[in-house]
Amino acid sequence: MGGWVQPSASSSLPESPDSKRRLKSLLDMSGLLGKLTSLSAPSAGEEALLRIHGSAYLEKFRRASEAGGGVMGPEASCGKGSYDAEISQKGCTSG
Repeated sequence: MGGWVQPSASSSLPESPDSKRRLKSLLDMSGLLGKLTSLSAPSAGEEALLRIHGSAYLEKFRRASEAGGGVMGPEASCGKGSYDAEISQKGCTSG
């Protein structure tokens, strides 16, 4: 990668918004992004999340998300709108 390597600006965690921006930038610079097809998926809905998480956890998550965020567990937090984003994202992987 040579000169394409970018240090993380705001977080020491590998999973962060910075890591997603960095990946997109690398795909742009390499020319690979232009060769990929962007797909969207339907929202998974709460029933798909209930296959993985208990209803009490999902309710806590929904309430925390609506209140502006909170801690869901060790090294797991959520922000405002996280619940809706999670439902949307899970539609990409559930089947």
